Amino acid sequence: MPGQRRGVSVHGRRYPAWRSTARTGDFVHGLQVSYREAAIELAADARPVWSTQQVGARFVSRQALYAHPDGWVLDVACQGRGRLLIGEHEVVVDWRGGTPPEHYLRTFGLAILLERQGALCLHANALARDGRAIALLGPSRAGKSTLAQALVARGWRLLGDDMATVRCTAGRWSVSPSRGEIRLWPDAGRFFHGDAYDACPRVHRRFAKRVIESPAAPAARSVPLSRVFVIDRCADSAQARVHSDALAAADATICLLQNSVLGDASRALGIEGRRLAALARLVQALAVDRLRYRSGLEHVDSVAAAVEARADAAPPEAGGGAVAGSGCRAATGGRLP
Repeated sequence: MPGQRRGVSVHGRRYPAWRSTARTGDFVHGLQVSYREAAIELAADARPVWSTQQVGARFVSRQALYAHPDGWVLDVACQGRGRLLIGEHEVVVDWRGGTPPEHYLRTFGLAILLERQGALCLHANALARDGRAIALLGPSRAGKSTLAQALVARGWRLLGDDMATVRCTAGRWSVSPSRGEIRLWPDAGRFFHGDAYDACPRVHRRFAKRVIESPAAPAARSVPLSRVFVIDRCADSAQARVHSDALAAADATICLLQNSVLGDASRALGIEGRRLAALARLVQALAVDRLRYRSGLEHVDSVAAAVEARADAAPPEAGGGAVAGSGCRAATGGRLP
């Protein structure tokens, strides 16, 4: 039932329902959803409508999506193994072990539910200050969380790490708050937090990245989104420390598509046309900037200062002010280890 607040008990371990805090009473990303444990069966001849496989140095991840009378089944075979049945207001968990289900729910699983409700789920970190929000958009290892932590140190409030949920209500775009935590690799974690970083819990026992809880209370409601930054961190020593320019609407739309949490799964879900139209409206209404800067933690504070200055600048007129052909290099090849 919508609004029901329960935990999920899976093989003797209890996983909390996905909500921010009891004090605010809001679920993360503005959701009203309940969770329960039950067996999820698929027909013997069921075929996935979408599937993906990722092979990394420490993992092999396979995920497949199946149509189901009650929604969509996400079948996971990775460090965690199990199924999630994602309905309109309920997530059913059938977990068999390994990494807990919340690891797979926190982005892709919730994005299935949220995007079917009309939201846009972007691979981005979102932050807020003075009643406005910004999003730092980019692929994995682009430096989103490191830059977000630098902005938190300068007084910004973290709205979400790794996924920004964006909605348009009455013509205004806003970001819904998520969990008040950020995940950092050891170099960045020790740069900002010193030895205290090593006491923080690991994201996964096989990964060096750790989770840092934000000391600030999570935001209680959505925050108007004012600007999107497409992160383009580069190793070229000849690159000026920070350079920011506005992307033309077509280039901005491509960047948003390439950094959407669902990726090409949106086609299988039957929402590709609707979300493309929504992205086109977003880039007409908001400023989307490419932020190019030199790699290195010694530069991150000056990058954060440049983001603040750009965030304070007046946005261009809708659909104007950008140079065509600026491209989206960060989304297609700007990843750095």
